[in-house]
Amino acid sequence: MTLLSVQGCAPAPDADAATPASHSVTFADARAAYQTYLNVSHVAAATADEASALTVVTSAQWAQTRSQYNALVSGLLLRPDVVGATQAAVVDDGPSSPAAAVIAAGPLTTGLHVAQAARAAAGQRRGLQYQWLLQGAPYPQVGLRLAGSGSALIMYGMYLKTSTEHPNLVAGSPIGVPAEFKPMLAEPTEVGYHAVFANWAYQFAAIDPAATARDGKLEVIGSQRGPSFGHAY
Repeated sequence: MTLLSVQGCAPAPDADAATPASHSVTFADARAAYQTYLNVSHVAAATADEASALTVVTSAQWAQTRSQYNALVSGLLLRPDVVGATQAAVVDDGPSSPAAAVIAAGPLTTGLHVAQAARAAAGQRRGLQYQWLLQGAPYPQVGLRLAGSGSALIMYGMYLKTSTEHPNLVAGSPIGVPAEFKPMLAEPTEVGYHAVFANWAYQFAAIDPAATARDGKLEVIGSQRGPSFGHAY
């Protein structure tokens, strides 16, 4: 096998961080700069001009764009940088998602959706609201071309964010904190009178078939997970 791509980005800042807003450019300047980026990007994509495409991006976006052109050359069903998002669409919305046309059913795709939907139904019977969202995580992504098949092994990280709440976050009877997340609470005295948040960090492995494969679908073949964040209030 050969290395197809390596992709990563810096962690997002804490949503609760108090960062004062400041602007050093006008909206017109920003709009003009963005339009220039779009023009170069669109022309480069239409002509497969990787060198030009890389002149308008930096840092993590440079790595992601390089990965996209590598995938274009390799002829995969899905670009490596959209594998996680496409899987997430099926996990979040189920087999009715348009993404299901290119994602194979299995325990880590449609099965994960069924498991989460079952938790939501169980919570509803108790008068609670359970929600989930599979989304990207700031971990490196690696793509390895598999010799002889035209397919690739893609390894990438994702977060599964879940919340169990009383309707409208009105205080009610305590909501149980899953055992794996109790050590992650900021204070052992935290009680879920309003809501409990329990987020998982996942590492997935998937086989991305060649674009020419007949009826080809991406298969998520394995995963590891661990608790990443817990909070109750």
